[in-house]
Amino acid sequence: MHYVYPEVESKEDTKKKILKFKLTEKYQEVLVNILRLNQNSSQDCRIMMDYIFNNKLKKILELGVSQGYSTVPLLMVSKKLISVDNVNCYDNVMGLLKRWEIPELSLKWRFILMDDLELLFDRFDMIFLDTSHDYNHTIKELNKFSNFSDNIFCHDYNQNGVRWAVQDFLKDNDWQSTQFDTSCGLILINRRS
Repeated sequence: MHYVYPEVESKEDTKKKILKFKLTEKYQEVLVNILRLNQNSSQDCRIMMDYIFNNKLKKILELGVSQGYSTVPLLMVSKKLISVDNVNCYDNVMGLLKRWEIPELSLKWRFILMDDLELLFDRFDMIFLDTSHDYNHTIKELNKFSNFSDNIFCHDYNQNGVRWAVQDFLKDNDWQSTQFDTSCGLILINRRS
């Protein structure tokens, strides 16, 4: 499947689209601000939030954190989020939670500072992959983390390293994909039933 999304939307359109998440008014306002602050990834965040919400997913693994603009929206719709990065991004996320006065979200969040390929964990309902964008690293991640979840979102699919790794992974495994044409490129790959 292939979906196309508009580049930029108004604040009012964003507000209408997030109503389904049944967030408090305060969380709605924070979410609108975060999505508007990071226009490049706002559609990607909302697509993943829709997927988590509609499929009642609870336990999410985020690989790659950076500024935390994806972390906070994922926290709003998941029961537990574990974020992993090889750069210490803890203060970035905590700064956003403090800035928007929503520190309670930190109670369901855990940050792990390490190379994600060294990570050992059990199952997750969904994995969000947004790390190096390098082909070799991304294909290793897909091969490893496909054992931990049946649903993997890959960000920056427009970048060759990510695209080629996903395409090679799909050729070699019994998984399917749904591509979303957003400004950064987002693809969902999941195990065939």
